[in-house]
Amino acid sequence: MEYQNDSTVQGVCIATRKTDGGAEMDLRLVEYWYKGQKRNERAHVVTVALGSKVIEVARREVRVDRVIHVSGKMRQIRWTSEDGKKQSRLVLEADTVARRDGGGVVNEHRFRGVLGRDPELRTTPGGQLVTDFSLALSEEIKGDDGSIKERTDWVDFVAWGKSAELVCKNALKGDVLLVRARIQQDTWEDRTTGEERSKLKFQADGVRVIGSGSRERVDRGPAPEREHSDDEAPAGVGAGASADDGEPPF
Repeated sequence: MEYQNDSTVQGVCIATRKTDGGAEMDLRLVEYWYKGQKRNERAHVVTVALGSKVIEVARREVRVDRVIHVSGKMRQIRWTSEDGKKQSRLVLEADTVARRDGGGVVNEHRFRGVLGRDPELRTTPGGQLVTDFSLALSEEIKGDDGSIKERTDWVDFVAWGKSAELVCKNALKGDVLLVRARIQQDTWEDRTTGEERSKLKFQADGVRVIGSGSRERVDRGPAPEREHSDDEAPAGVGAGASADDGEPPF
């Protein structure tokens, strides 16, 4: 099966930092909507991994407070914390990076993958229908030694209303789904430590069930638990260089 993992975002760079594999930047995407005469807004922070493919362009173009346009693939970074707990976070692995002089927020994502578990339809206290589900996105990657390995990234979604009904009525674990979505950042306070936690997931704006031939092939490791959280929240503005700093930020 051909998987799809295509993401395009545009937002304001709020932080940059060096990493072992190159560099990262945080983009702030702000959504606006009106309820009556009142304008509301919600910000989402997306971490972008800047590898060898884009690092030279990023060094020239990326600065804090600049509008940056990125296309690439969502990747799941996994690690084990000092206390032995398995952790993960989603980053956008950049294929292209470009500076923009202005323009609105872009937050567009398309995925084709295998459903990790049977979805369950729930009703909120306000009467809205909602469901959560996860897709496995797999691809073959050539290693440094020439061997071919399969890489699987898990992406979490929330669907509301008719989209939630469609998923729960027509999809089962192992089915192939095509999803059009927007990224969103959930934040909350850890009940144990009191620290702020965050997690990236996607709001499904359109869902199609396009196949069921992979129901026996969802053996790509367990789907992430619905309450699984990122260990680290995205860095804030203070982590970045000054917008007027002419030196490369990484």
